[in-house]
Amino acid sequence: MPSSKRVVVEVLLYAALLTLVVSRRLLALVRRRLRAMADRTPEQRWGAVFVSVAHELLSVATRPLAATRPLLRRLDKVLLHEAVDPNAARHGLLASVEQRTHRLHPMASAA
Repeated sequence: MPSSKRVVVEVLLYAALLTLVVSRRLLALVRRRLRAMADRTPEQRWGAVFVSVAHELLSVATRPLAATRPLLRRLDKVLLHEAVDPNAARHGLLASVEQRTHRLHPMASAA
């Protein structure tokens, strides 16, 4: 979504930075809650989980707390469950790249 308008580019950059900050902060909170299983929440998996609930997180952020309590309880369960990689022996992204075993996402190679 390229734009030649400076203000549009700035807004997109701020949105990307804000998303990164929120994602990292939420990942830190999830890892803290998971305690012993925190090491099984790789950033690559977290990115996919975060994207899948981002629209619901935005709803929570823009609505009154009382109206979002049921959604918050559901998101809490989903994030804690889905963040954990069920394959404990899976190599992380960095290790896969270093060993040259990383494969691009199928959609990325089609472009």
